[in-house]
Amino acid sequence: ASTGVKFVVAIRVSNDRASCDPNRTSSPCSRVAQSASQLSNDLFSWRNTNMKTIYKKCSDAKLLIKPAEGPGIVNGVLQLDAPSNICSMTYDDVSNWAFRQDKVDRLFRTGSTAKVTHKMIVMPNNPCVDFKGAAAWGQVNRSISWYQSKSVSFPAVHVHEFG
Repeated sequence: ASTGVKFVVAIRVSNDRASCDPNRTSSPCSRVAQSASQLSNDLFSWRNTNMKTIYKKCSDAKLLIKPAEGPGIVNGVLQLDAPSNICSMTYDDVSNWAFRQDKVDRLFRTGSTAKVTHKMIVMPNNPCVDFKGAAAWGQVNRSISWYQSKSVSFPAVHVHEFG
């Protein structure tokens, strides 16, 4: 819908204990470069040009993007520790794995009071996670999109994948 409120959760799938540089894409690194705090700031802060400010301005405040709310979600971000084999997975494998985790699954169970209307899955860069040549993925008329760490902080990528 082009009006109303969209509650967005960024599901950050990262191995924060990995001792590698997530900004170097020449070798696999299982970490997401942005901390949860930085990711929230990049997506939802009024001080930045981002998905939230772009949609508000372009829709004349008829479409508002807000951080999702629910158990485990902090400022619109839910953190998951990456599986040990994440660097052998495709982006859709990581997404399927994430939705089987209790922290994510409980947000969508019957009776949940979570406010989530769109899910952004944020994961390590290619070549760790295979993004099949894309910076990010989204689907028309769906409530989910997938992002490499190196692409998730760019507003043009948000708007393109979010629709």
